[in-house]
Amino acid sequence: MANLPSLSIRTVRAHLYNGIDIIILLLVPAFLCLVVRDWVFSTSGYIDPYIYLGYFRNFEHYFTFFGDTYYGTRLPFIIPGYICYKIFPPLLANYVLHLGFYYLALFSLYFILRMAVNRRAALLTAVLMGFYPYFLAAVGWDYVDGVAIAYFLLTILLMTLAVKSPRVTQTTNLTQNGSPALSKRHVLLLFLAGMSFAALIYTTTFMLIMIPSLVLYYLVMRPQSWSILLKSALIAVSGVILATIILGIVNVLAGGSFLFFGPSILIAGRMLIGSNPWLIPGYTWLLHVPFMVFPFFIFITSLLFLIVSLRRVKSGRFTTNSLLQVARDNIFSLCHLLNFVLMLILQLLGRPSFQIPYYATYLLPTAFLAAGAQLALPLSLLSKSQYKVTAAIIISLLTGSYFLYFHTPVRSVIRCSDSIWYASAVLVAGALCLSVAGRSKRTVSTLLIALALMFFTSTNITLMATNCAYCACEQRQQDFLAVIKGDDIIRTYDTAGNLLFWYSYTEPLGKLYTSIASTHLWGYRLINDKFPDVKRQIYPGREHSGAIVNIPPETDIVILSGDKNALVKANAALNLLGLQAKLVASEQITQGSTSFTMTFIRTEAYQTNPQ
Repeated sequence: MANLPSLSIRTVRAHLYNGIDIIILLLVPAFLCLVVRDWVFSTSGYIDPYIYLGYFRNFEHYFTFFGDTYYGTRLPFIIPGYICYKIFPPLLANYVLHLGFYYLALFSLYFILRMAVNRRAALLTAVLMGFYPYFLAAVGWDYVDGVAIAYFLLTILLMTLAVKSPRVTQTTNLTQNGSPALSKRHVLLLFLAGMSFAALIYTTTFMLIMIPSLVLYYLVMRPQSWSILLKSALIAVSGVILATIILGIVNVLAGGSFLFFGPSILIAGRMLIGSNPWLIPGYTWLLHVPFMVFPFFIFITSLLFLIVSLRRVKSGRFTTNSLLQVARDNIFSLCHLLNFVLMLILQLLGRPSFQIPYYATYLLPTAFLAAGAQLALPLSLLSKSQYKVTAAIIISLLTGSYFLYFHTPVRSVIRCSDSIWYASAVLVAGALCLSVAGRSKRTVSTLLIALALMFFTSTNITLMATNCAYCACEQRQQDFLAVIKGDDIIRTYDTAGNLLFWYSYTEPLGKLYTSIASTHLWGYRLINDKFPDVKRQIYPGREHSGAIVNIPPETDIVILSGDKNALVKANAALNLLGLQAKLVASEQITQGSTSFTMTFIRTEAYQTNPQ
């Protein structure tokens, strides 16, 4: 009974620390939204993000207009976006959607490391990822890489809850035929993990490459008999099946087919078999991929940690149990090594998995999990007061670096071309500090650990110059609202879904016009982006001949332009095809400092004036 007060105090203190951690993580994106206002908006000029924005706002109509498309298969991304835009105004919906996936990824990472490693590593690693520029780029635009990161971490979290659950019964609870039974809690968690995995692969089939690391994680963290493993696999697969059925029904109700994933599988097959138009030949690209610095650095440290762990196993005692313990101690490092090697194989086979940032970011979940596990020991060497001071310094440096970069002349000092070298240098310096810290006296060790964390923190400011040209202004927000206005007007005139787009990408607002056209699937409804040219559009993946585009009479077209003579130029071009333009309507779009005209025309047979 005498221990009850002390137990109660420890419980209250633990809940207090948990609350502080959660508050800190909740405040991170709020701070970023104040300091870097445009990180949560897609950059104008990209095509795919605005195609998904179009799906969010016109989901039920797109199957009628365009049928089953590759883009429309990504229902675990489209459905949350559709719900957000159905409930909230567009600006608020954008924040809810992106911050929702941001928090899902961040808190999944935190709780995984909290259960598998310790609280200190969990908090600092989650904060580091929350400020990491390429993580922000992934979750801040309307594309699938940030969503896939969130679903992958959620899947790992559910698996961790399953393997860590004390309620799992393997030998004491038997079925009637004498085989071990799983507890209801374990069954539920594995089932939910299966559903989360289904959401992951239906968001992007590329994430199928992560299956080996997920299987490895479960096998190492919960060694079991073959019968239990089979039951566990069946439970997880049943979660995948139920998620597939639910998504298939939703797709049918929206006007699509039940086998919604068909186009995505076909595209993935073509990409694997055929040549990839985005592949950069040679090796000079290695000097221009700063987004690979951190994943590669963690690959090297993971390899070193694994080698050190194996060397600690006494000679002649490499038993199954000892190797299993090494694997368990380095599980996140092993998962990252495996994912990195598999993506390296794809790169060597001609798939640009290391050349394009929205593929390379799929390595971030295991990279940060491995980093958190590797930081656990150094952080445990700090006393409570030392840890609090260190954590406060690290968080202050992260927030301060963003403020300095976006609100002072520091930004002009750091050149994009040098970022890869700066980031590599500070990461190596941090690793050396941690290496020396383990062999030093306590005071020196503490200083080195703090210095190492400061080095790791400084990588953010060195990588910002390469990352999507963020600014402290609201230009992306204004562009987003301009796209929304344009889409609203288009939908009032385009009731049949046959409207074609015509604009010049070389105009000052050419990127914005591309974004507006992309909300209606761009290439599916594009004359070309070289107005007033009438040649067919040519772009990777859908090459056409340079022939003149076929525009029959009674074709509805919208011209996006700031040129007052756009209608005259359109008529001159259409006359070459034996057509002329009949003006249907002209709408002026003004959003902040942005202003342009949407000219709606209908083609008709060209008629010369009688002499």
